[in-house]
Amino acid sequence: MPKLIRYMKERKEFRSRWVGALENNKGPMRLIDGIADPISGAHMVERYKYLINRADVVELEEVGHYPQVEAPQQVMSAAMAFWQKHNII
Repeated sequence: MPKLIRYMKERKEFRSRWVGALENNKGPMRLIDGIADPISGAHMVERYKYLINRADVVELEEVGHYPQVEAPQQVMSAAMAFWQKHNII
């Protein structure tokens, strides 16, 4: 099973590239995250806020790794609000 999860190796290999893209982004961006996720939840949100200047984050309480499945209405509301704020839709 670990051989199938290439992401673990790739995230170490490409960390500076991926994080750099987020840090250097000039456009609007919003993170919508289920903070009950043990893999990329509250601890990842805190790190994101530390790295990203003026981070726009929507923290979904009691939502785990699949917010789009666990809380689709909340995800859609957060996305729509972001898109409307930035005239994306």
